Amino acid sequence: MGVREDDRQRKAYAKAWEAGLRPAMKGKGWRKYWSSISRRDGPWFICAECVLLWPTRRLQFLLQAKPMTLDPLLWKIMGAKGNETQPLSFRKWGTFTCEAPTFAEKIVECGDAEQMAIDFVQFATSERSSILSELPLKPFSTVLEAAKDKDSVGMLSTTRVLSLLDEEKYDDAISFLTGNFAKGVSINVVRPDAQGRMRSTSFFDLAHDYALSQKGRVVAATVG
Repeated sequence: MGVREDDRQRKAYAKAWEAGLRPAMKGKGWRKYWSSISRRDGPWFICAECVLLWPTRRLQFLLQAKPMTLDPLLWKIMGAKGNETQPLSFRKWGTFTCEAPTFAEKIVECGDAEQMAIDFVQFATSERSSILSELPLKPFSTVLEAAKDKDSVGMLSTTRVLSLLDEEKYDDAISFLTGNFAKGVSINVVRPDAQGRMRSTSFFDLAHDYALSQKGRVVAATVG
C-alpha cells in the first residue's frame, strides 16, 4: 500500500470514529473536543482521550483526572487572565494548564469505527466510576508522589507543585523546587523585570516565590 493511500485510510477511519463518538456519548454527561471527552465531577476534572496508533492499527484509550482547583491556581501564579471563562476542555488542551495523570489505559485493535467509539465511551464511563471512588481517599500530592517513577521526563512536575500548594504544604513545595535534581517540564511566561526589560520566567521560579509568600502569611497569622 502506498503512503498516500495509507494516509487516506487513516483520515477516513479517524473521521468515521469521531462521527460515531457524538451519538455514543449522548445523554452520558460527557463533552466532546477533538478525540477526547471530558466532564466535571464535583471537585474533579475527568478526561478520556483516544489515540489512534495507525501503524499498528490500534486505539489507545486513556483516562486522566486532576482537581479542578489546580489550573486556577496555576493561572493565578502565572498571571494568566481570562482562562476561567474557557470551556471545560481547555483544561486538557489549553495554554497554561497542568498535565493530568493517567489512571487507566487500554489498547485495542481497530475494529468497526462506530463500535470503537461506543467501546471508548464505555471505557471512560466505567473507569471514571472506579477512579472517583479512589481519588478522595488520599491527598492528590500523595497520589502524584506514588506515581513519580512512571514520570521519567517530569511531565507531572508542575501538577505536583500545584497540588502541594493547593494543599498548603508550602515547605514540601519549597523543598521540591529547591532540590538539586531535574524537576521536569515547566511553563514559561514573559514578563517585565525590575528594569522593565522583558524576561522569560519559569513557573517553578514563580511558584517558589508564591510558596514563600504564602508560608510567610501563615507564620504571621500564627504569631498574631
